[in-house]
Amino acid sequence: MRRICLGVVLAMVLGMATAGAVEYTTDDTVTDAYLDPEWTSPDDVIVTGAEVTVNNVSDNKTIGGIVIDASGANSAELVFTGTPTPAGKVLTVDGYVGLIGNTGNTAQAELTLGTGYTLNAVNTILLDNSLLTIGGRLETNSLYLDAMSSGAPDHPTPEGVFHVYAKVPVQSLRGCVGGECYDYPDVRWAIWFYQDYGFHTAYWHDDFGTAVSHGCLNLREADAAAVYDWLSHQDAVNIHV
Repeated sequence: MRRICLGVVLAMVLGMATAGAVEYTTDDTVTDAYLDPEWTSPDDVIVTGAEVTVNNVSDNKTIGGIVIDASGANSAELVFTGTPTPAGKVLTVDGYVGLIGNTGNTAQAELTLGTGYTLNAVNTILLDNSLLTIGGRLETNSLYLDAMSSGAPDHPTPEGVFHVYAKVPVQSLRGCVGGECYDYPDVRWAIWFYQDYGFHTAYWHDDFGTAVSHGCLNLREADAAAVYDWLSHQDAVNIHV
């Protein structure tokens, strides 16, 4: 079962599991001795607005998830250095790799693994202004999501961990929220995860990246199709506004 942790650039921060997380908010250098035993699955490693260097990693490692969050004013980076012996060591992420840049102030999120490493991640989600480099090459086997639109302040997107209960390729959306009614026929790639909340296209506006929806997560056509293909029934969705 997959987990997906999503964020709207400038409007929403990537959702993350904080239980058992190892968090960095200031620059630090981590040794291999520190990695074992503290960076151990199912812990998440969260780097927010800091540059963290991990030196001399020579063993295969498994951790819960990685979040590199540069949605604030500062870039965020996690770098694994050292040449593994023998080459071909694997960093296994038993969850997700999420990189959140910030196009508003060009803050960049970056995860770099040194030469000789490969990355085995259940989910990889790249948001705007982010880089994932493995062994000197840019990783492209990822789900890339552009800016989304979450719920406007008077009808916000709910926070929490939910599960996909329905997927509908095309449907009409009609209803009223807070006295404001809407009627949108032929809405594509709807993925419902909580009551009447879900992901779907929004052909009626082009304000992606701002909080303007009735509570759902509006995506551009290509992004909605990618999420629709990627998520399955009962997959978890972690939303943090």
